[in-house]
Amino acid sequence: EGLVVHVYDLLEHGRRWWRSLAWSSDAAVSLHNLSPRTVEARGSRVHTVMGSLQRSVPPAPSVVISRRLTAALGKQVFVPPRLLYGLIPTALLSAYDLWQNEDGSLIGDVKPGHPIGDALRTRLAVSLSEVGGTVSGAVRRLCLVDEPTPEVGGPNAASIVPRVAAAQGASSTFAASSAAATAEVDTAKPAHTLLNLLLAAPGSPLRSLALRFGRLEDLSHVLAWSEEDG
Repeated sequence: EGLVVHVYDLLEHGRRWWRSLAWSSDAAVSLHNLSPRTVEARGSRVHTVMGSLQRSVPPAPSVVISRRLTAALGKQVFVPPRLLYGLIPTALLSAYDLWQNEDGSLIGDVKPGHPIGDALRTRLAVSLSEVGGTVSGAVRRLCLVDEPTPEVGGPNAASIVPRVAAAQGASSTFAASSAAATAEVDTAKPAHTLLNLLLAAPGSPLRSLALRFGRLEDLSHVLAWSEEDG
């Protein structure tokens, strides 16, 4: 299987430092897709190297977007996807908007209009923990309570139609995002924890799973979830 090297940029945003993937020796076992991409042969295997080690990251202005939807949620700061490249799979960054809570944890709301929201209402919860000076994160997917379906032909049907037609543009996007952020978690449905395929032990069933799916797609778009009891 060989060794893999990932190189990260240190990006400053809102007077805070973030790590963002800049280069990888093997695109197949990376959590983000970069360009340019070149193919290299190493022994009997072919690897796709991606990214650049020559690109500089000069200082630049940044804008911090925060929200305070409820007193219970407190202040939440929007985290642009580029600040999490290589740390959270691209498949999740493209489907969820991530916000950082005051305690450092993250929550992810499904992007308004993304097709994943049509199948199941979910929220990401990313918790951080530090052991021996090393910080690690756990990504959980929580199911949300289904939205009530308006009664078709009922007494309020006439008032529902014009509201939907008028809710367009930025206002409707904000309303949808706010509704997702304040929705209740459905405790009757199981939560799921994301398994880190990059750290699967050699010879383990999880590593075997990663190798099989890695032949079809980069691991940035392969998600393995473990169902939590209760």
